[in-house]
Amino acid sequence: MIEVKDLVFGYSKSYNILNGINLKIDKGEIINILGANGCGKSTLLKLMLGFYKYRHGSIKIYGRQVNTISRKELASYLSYVPQSHHAVFPYTVKDVVLMGKSSSSFWKNYSSDDYKAVEEALEVLKIPHLKDRDYSRLSGGERQLVMVARAIVQNSDYCLMDEPVSGLDYGNQFRLLDSIKKYVKKGLTFIITTHHPDHVKYLGGRAVLMKNGIIYKDGLAENVLDETAIYELYKVKLNEQGHIYAVD
Repeated sequence: MIEVKDLVFGYSKSYNILNGINLKIDKGEIINILGANGCGKSTLLKLMLGFYKYRHGSIKIYGRQVNTISRKELASYLSYVPQSHHAVFPYTVKDVVLMGKSSSSFWKNYSSDDYKAVEEALEVLKIPHLKDRDYSRLSGGERQLVMVARAIVQNSDYCLMDEPVSGLDYGNQFRLLDSIKKYVKKGLTFIITTHHPDHVKYLGGRAVLMKNGIIYKDGLAENVLDETAIYELYKVKLNEQGHIYAVD
């Protein structure tokens, strides 16, 4: 379990982005975090990953404070897909994905099962044709899918994804969502930030709505994501078909 309790954080002393976040995440869930730009969604993920020090409260993974867990051990619990990633060296796609298996140890001898996991992830994400391509020469959307494959191959308990559909075309967005569903059935947990309420309804799971540095609502997506909630977050109004008909 990941447990966030009374979390307070700010990049400067005069302003807090997060003002008392409370959140519990069990294994096998899909957690969709929504909110307007600047509400702290990405910051919350980075705090869970131990990238920053928070001012007050706690983040515990299996009952232990995240900032007391070594990076090597933390990699067995958490994987991460950032909004964007740029390669420095011309690795092939299959090598980039395989790096997910070395996240807890740089000096690793890869097994046949490791290579099999890479092939499976590329197949599930519908990108096996990219495996021998130069990662640095891929489009932004293709690189994003490769980073998702690497996180899957890491085989940690929780996969944190920061706006993973960023840069993906419409078809690949939903192919990625279908892939997430498949891996949830295998026991992986996903914590996803997004700006797409329709994607959240498609995925299912929990919808965690953030506003003004707090969690505004938290519950099953089908119960939480109604017209009122979407208006509170984004100041847009929807008709009965779910289409935007007015913007404030």
